[in-house]
Amino acid sequence: MLRSASIPNPCTPSGPKGWSSCAFACLFGMSPSRNEFGPGTNTIVFKRNHSYLMLGGARGRMSWCLWHRLEQRLYLDVDDVRFSKSDELAIAHRYWDDCVAETVTFGELYQSRITSTLTACMEHVFPQWYDGRIIVIGDAAHKLDPTSGQGANAALETAAALADGLRQGKFASGPNLSHGLASIFAGVQAKRMGKVQWLLEDSTRQQQLKSMVTRPLEEVALGKIPKLPIERAFEGYINALDPDVTHEREAGSKL
Repeated sequence: MLRSASIPNPCTPSGPKGWSSCAFACLFGMSPSRNEFGPGTNTIVFKRNHSYLMLGGARGRMSWCLWHRLEQRLYLDVDDVRFSKSDELAIAHRYWDDCVAETVTFGELYQSRITSTLTACMEHVFPQWYDGRIIVIGDAAHKLDPTSGQGANAALETAAALADGLRQGKFASGPNLSHGLASIFAGVQAKRMGKVQWLLEDSTRQQQLKSMVTRPLEEVALGKIPKLPIERAFEGYINALDPDVTHEREAGSKL
């Protein structure tokens, strides 16, 4: 969209580093199931400057993620944000002896891995998602740190908002079509922008807390969170859902 956009365009980064950046990398993979991580369970482990998530799966497999805090923030437009297998192995061995359960180390999960990869956790909310008859949704418009687990849901909610806008919009043929689409796209962005900006900030806060990047956050993570009622602990996940986005199919509608 940037290549085909009109010039000047609000989508074009105003600074030399661009809009998208990352402070963490994620080493994620899949391994054979272990009794410590039963099917349907989520296990989060807080560490200093890194954290873990283990997901118990079906059919004898489980997934896991290691989030690693980078030495400095990387910017997509100026830095190389791709990682090699050597980078992956270096991070894996750095945390090899970390306990991720009472009787399981990260090294054991990694050594038995079926597949794994290391990727940058890019974060951004672009200031404009559309140009002319083109609109981008999902990660192309709003990319969240995956630790919150809200990236796919945010994409679906934006897609639903777009479907609602197209269903409710009135289109005219000829040159007015582009104007009509731009109006719909502007409405979608206005409806979703505040929420995805909050989600971006919330995912960053979650990552910093789980990785205990400062001493005060470490005190909160180890001293206060364990004492919270379960309802309070899950408030963030509940608040992440957008009650303003609903999509109901009309009879005979293809949307």
